[in-house]
Parts: sequence; structure tokens; C-alpha cells
Amino acid sequence: MMHFTTSVPIADGRILLPMQVEGIKRESLASALAGHRLLSISVPRSQSLEKAWYAQAKLSSGRILELSGSSTETENWAEYGTINVTVSGASIEVDAALSVFCVEGFVVDSIQLLVMDEGRYHIEAGLIIKAADDRVLIVVAGEIPGAFSLKLPDGQDGLDPQFPWQRYGTEPVY
Repeated sequence: MMHFTTSVPIADGRILLPMQVEGIKRESLASALAGHRLLSISVPRSQSLEKAWYAQAKLSSGRILELSGSSTETENWAEYGTINVTVSGASIEVDAALSVFCVEGFVVDSIQLLVMDEGRYHIEAGLIIKAADDRVLIVVAGEIPGAFSLKLPDGQDGLDPQFPWQRYGTEPVY
């Protein structure tokens, strides 16, 4: 996974900075997660929910979502953060170097992108993974290049987004 995002021209003349997805086709991500329980989120002990560079989300299907961030520099030294998702079928051993946050009763219902428009850039800056009971896991790019922050379904809130929250919108993942 690259630590920067390759920009993609959009038909309307804007430039997309997309979420990077590995291990599964991007258009299959939502359907691959729907209906499965989110069991835990793990973050390296040297990091926090407010400033993470890596996290693992373990699902009842046996899949692991590895989350990381990217930062892409555009003109005038502006940098925009995006999220990377790697889907693995292999179970990753719980390491003593990870803080594990267990999640109870969270069945994935839907997934949305957190997006932001800045000038001519359309930035896929994060993900909202939602359960049918309206609880959410939020992952959003942070202010420090390559970092992201998380809000856990139990309410533990480490959100420290790159931009003010009201500037973000949502879109389906496709």
C-alpha cells in the first residue's frame, strides 16, 4: 500500500484522491462486510485512537481489516489525508504491543465513505461502518500526514479529523 494516493481525474474536471483498497475489489467491500460481527479493534500501544497510523478490525467472518492512512501533497503545499483498507483472510495474532478494544453486538449493516471537497479535489478521507442499531465505527484522516483517528462503537471517541467535522459529507462505497 502506498503512503500517498494516486490522483484520478473525474469527468466533471475535479481530481479524486481515493481510498485505497487491497485484498478485495473496492466495489465488493460493503457486501463482504455486511452481516458480519465486528469483534474488536486493535491499535499499537504506542499510538492512540486520536492519532493512529495502523489499526486492525477483526470480523466474525475471520477477515481482518487493516487500516492505515495516506497523505497526498497537491499544489501550494496543501496535503490531504485518505484512508487505506487492506482485507486479509488470515487471522493476525494478537500481539502484546497492541491495545485491543472489544466490540459487543455490532453487526455491520452498511459502509459509507467520508468525503470532502476542497477546491478542485474530491477527497475520500474516511469510512463510517454502521450497525443496524445506529452505532458506528468511524475512521477519518487526521491532521498529521499519514495518521487517522477513530471513534469506536462503544462511544470511545478519539476523533481528531484533519478538517472541521461539518466539512465532511458521506457517499456510498463503490
